[in-house]
Order: sequence, then C-alpha cells, then structure tokens
Amino acid sequence: YDASTRSKELMNFGIEMTNAEYHAHEAISKSKLDAARKSGKHLKDMLYGPPRESTAAFDLGTALHAAALPGENVDEVAVRMPEGMKKTTKEGKTFVSDNKGKIILNTSDGHVLDEMMVSLAVHPFTRSLVVGDLKGKAEQSFFCTDEATGLELKARPDFIFDDLSLIIDLKTT
Repeated sequence: YDASTRSKELMNFGIEMTNAEYHAHEAISKSKLDAARKSGKHLKDMLYGPPRESTAAFDLGTALHAAALPGENVDEVAVRMPEGMKKTTKEGKTFVSDNKGKIILNTSDGHVLDEMMVSLAVHPFTRSLVVGDLKGKAEQSFFCTDEATGLELKARPDFIFDDLSLIIDLKTT
C-alpha cells in the first residue's frame, strides 16, 4: 500500500494559487470546521459577517512565512518602518501610504522577525527549510471531497514534502 499514491488519488494534488484565491474558494477549511464546532452562529459570522481586521500577531506570522518558506519573498508582503519613525507623524503617514497593501513592521516586530529567523537557521532541520534544501513545496492548495458527507474540503499547508511524508506548519506563538 502506497499512502502517497492513494493520497494523490483522493486529493486534487498541490494546486498553485494565490492566498486570496484559496480563501475565496468555497470549499470548507479547518478554520471553518473549528468555527462550526463552536456553534452555528460562529460559522455564520465567519461566512457572512464583516471581514475581520488583521492583528499584529497575524501580520508577524505572515511576515515569518514569507521570510522562511522557499519560494516566498518577505519584501513582497512586508516592509520595515525606519527606526524612530512613528505612523502618526507626517513622515510616517507618507511611509504607510507609500507601502499600502504591505505589512508595516515596527522596529520591535522587525527585531522579533529577525530573532525567529535566527532560531530557524540554527536548527539543522529548520535551516534546511529556510535555505530551500528540503524537497517539497510551500503554500500549495489541496482540495478533496469527503466521501462520507460529500463536502468539498480544502487545506493549504505551509510546506509539504514531495513524497507526502511530512507537512510543516510554522507557528509564531
């Protein structure tokens, strides 16, 4: 029995799409299942409520993913605010405006990101992820239909080995 072959048969294997395209897809994700497990109201709010604003912790996680995962580029999603600059000043407001759509990392968050990258670089396994030596792909989208319920499901692991032997999910907390 070859689990990797069976998994590839069951799943639409490793589709490349943007994060926005993945989140717009109507298939059920783990986060939707988690909301439904809490209550129908939680799921309804997630599906039909107002969009939730990003948090500093979520933004830092996004920046780490872009910095650490092969094929990603932190400069495309985040920018460091110059030391001493404040978002409330004229200069700071111009900086934010010039970098619209990007995560603005303050000096402290930039330092935390640097320290997380150092932590990844000193461990032999995670270093091989950061430098791109692992055989696999980052941020691939997977879809399947649950045979028991008929629900279309989706997943987007941070990194998956080509042989499906390991999935990596980076966490900042």
